[in-house]
Amino acid sequence: MILDAIMTRTPFIVTREIGITERVKDAALFIDPKNKQDIVDKIVWLADPLNRASQVKKVQALTFTHSWEQIGSEIIKLT
Repeated sequence: MILDAIMTRTPFIVTREIGITERVKDAALFIDPKNKQDIVDKIVWLADPLNRASQVKKVQALTFTHSWEQIGSEIIKLT
């Protein structure tokens, strides 16, 4: 779902445990999934039109590529 958000330039809220933290860190809003107030605060913050516009710009600037060559290299490293 996060990749769909990136493709459609939609701001997103995630936990740090998503597996692609390093790739999306400049555009993501990170929450502590065990902290209800943190989740509420981030949703309320993102609901503000100015904040949302700021996050949209960050998502638009995100370059997320993962070529077949990179994937192959990662698989070879793991084996």
